[in-house]
Amino acid sequence: MNPNYVKARLNLFNLLKEQNRFQEALEHGNALERFNLLYPDLYCGLAETFLGLGRYSEAEEFARKAISISPVYQRVHQVFQKIREYDRKG
Repeated sequence: MNPNYVKARLNLFNLLKEQNRFQEALEHGNALERFNLLYPDLYCGLAETFLGLGRYSEAEEFARKAISISPVYQRVHQVFQKIREYDRKG
């Protein structure tokens, strides 16, 4: 696995996610996820992408993966907060 490829694909994934192009981001995020990388940013980004698509159970699944890698990762706690807000409304 070429580290430059992974970094470039991760950058593209993050860019698409920031542009709210969630379906396109998901394609790249899923491709990266197959490498079983230990990057909490990737799993948190996937959780945010699923939130953007309104797919809360999948968002929670990836948020849990991120937190298992880094329990103090602040961004993933924000994702969990959004999921809890959705659960309260639902």
